[in-house]
Amino acid sequence: MNVQAGYEADITFDALPDQSFKGKVTVVYPALDTSSNSPLVHVTVKLTDSIASNLPVGATASVNVISGRASNAVLIPVEALHQTDPGKYAVFVSSNGKLRLHLIDVGLQDATYAEVKSGLQVGDVVTTGITAVQ
Repeated sequence: MNVQAGYEADITFDALPDQSFKGKVTVVYPALDTSSNSPLVHVTVKLTDSIASNLPVGATASVNVISGRASNAVLIPVEALHQTDPGKYAVFVSSNGKLRLHLIDVGLQDATYAEVKSGLQVGDVVTTGITAVQ
């Protein structure tokens, strides 16, 4: 994952599990930490929201760094994507019991979902090869 200064972050403190706070990445340290089984990138995140209560010394938090957001987007499971060429994708759309291949433009994606920028309409039923998803 490429992390850059200025990326937004959502922070949840273990002492305040029902509240989420906003922040921004201010520093990305250039060295990759390989001291554990998974390489780590160290960053500094500054809260942009204020916290109404005092946190105990040594409080821990979960930080989700956000590199991009998709609003009002058509999302499909990544299992439905079929790469036709590098950076080019297609999906099978079910219509009247038949499958048709649709070329699509993909935007943001994570391990679960992909944003479809064009090539599908809201309500189209795509298949993952296992089951149809609407």
